[in-house]
Amino acid sequence: MKVFATVTFDHTPGKRLSNFDFTGVPTVSKAHVSALAKGDDWIGQGANLLLFGPPEVGKSHLVCAIGNGLIDRGYRVCFTRTSDLVQRLQVARREMRLAAEIARLDRFDLLILDDLSYVRRDQAETSVLFELIAERYERKSLALTANQPFSGWAGQDN
Repeated sequence: MKVFATVTFDHTPGKRLSNFDFTGVPTVSKAHVSALAKGDDWIGQGANLLLFGPPEVGKSHLVCAIGNGLIDRGYRVCFTRTSDLVQRLQVARREMRLAAEIARLDRFDLLILDDLSYVRRDQAETSVLFELIAERYERKSLALTANQPFSGWAGQDN
């Protein structure tokens, strides 16, 4: 897990809106993404951000750029691959410290979960992820990226 503080995290220091090729994804509004990177209303309201699309279109770059923009404005942001976080939460559950682990994540204004669609959809994994989402609901923001919308998950197993 990479923690944004007042500096960027290891593998995305160059992930900024200024170097994202918006012409490669014409359905993405530069103005809208720039507004999200300011965090004016949505972060304070605990709203969430969902980015869906096929691989290699820039979802992770955009969400990291938004995270970096928020850091520049003083917000606390944490970036992690969803599968890594789910594994950590499962270990915490086994060790009877899931509530403490979820509370530790609550210090972040935005929790970025990258590659949600790579999480296996078994009971154990979805259960800890649901607990995290339910705890943050309408209080603290989440940003999720996935290669397909939730509607595409029906009947699929990883």
